[in-house]
Amino acid sequence: MPEPRRKWDAAIWLHASIGDAQREDGDLIGALESFQQAAASSDGYANSFVQLGIGTCLYDLGRQEESTDPLLRAYMGEGEEIFEESNPEYLDHLRERKLIG
Repeated sequence: MPEPRRKWDAAIWLHASIGDAQREDGDLIGALESFQQAAASSDGYANSFVQLGIGTCLYDLGRQEESTDPLLRAYMGEGEEIFEESNPEYLDHLRERKLIG
């Protein structure tokens, strides 16, 4: 990637794709780091898929309270649809906190 990497638009999707693969492989810490790099990229913070990745990794690492904000950002950006292929616990987590209906 050209320097500075964070300003390259494709960096979001490169890091998010790596994070997604790491998560599927069971490497939650590596996945979280990759999703955080994606979030630090140009407009990555506003990307619902990236926020979902961060939130689900935090949740599955036992850091449920930290997962609340990124999970809520993902929900606010894309609604329940972004959670369709995810564990229902993530939406339940938001419902239990009365953040969504």
